[in-house]
Amino acid sequence: MVRRLFLLAAGLVLALVVSGIAGDNQTVSNPVKKELRFDVRETERTSLVIKNLSHEIDLWHDASLKRNSKRMKAHEKRIFDMIQDDIQARDRVIYRFENEAGRSIKGVVSEPGPVAAAPAMEKHQAVDDIKDLRQAKQLVKAKELLFDSIKRTDTFSNRYRLLGDYLEIVNREHRLNTVELAEDGRELKNN
Repeated sequence: MVRRLFLLAAGLVLALVVSGIAGDNQTVSNPVKKELRFDVRETERTSLVIKNLSHEIDLWHDASLKRNSKRMKAHEKRIFDMIQDDIQARDRVIYRFENEAGRSIKGVVSEPGPVAAAPAMEKHQAVDDIKDLRQAKQLVKAKELLFDSIKRTDTFSNRYRLLGDYLEIVNREHRLNTVELAEDGRELKNN
């Protein structure tokens, strides 16, 4: 008898939890969930780029110290491939930031009414989205310029320094993605 009551109570609690989760999923807006998933993937991607690129640079450096030019060229090719993949992936992020900024601006600037009619929160969101887009474009431009410089230089010390600079830019990008992830999490929680 006690066991049946316990199982019944556990079943009711489980049913309430499941229905609560299902109810929460229905109230959350779809764009916020998409942004959150995208930001999680981007944060993981930049973290992986930092880890893999740093490791490959260390291997390249080791090959240089051992004067193994064959290994050095192989690591160098992998480094260049990683950088090219990273820059191409960042183009998708810019496309996403452009879409977010466009939606935010449409929400603030309505055709019939003045800009002052929009709520302050929407204005702040639009300014934030434009700032994020500008930062993302600056990071990609800096990456492209650094990559050109890395390819053009032949001296080991300059290339090593420039690769360190590139890693620093990817670290900044990772921090930006982490901030975006936190903002989306807060927005999801508020909804």
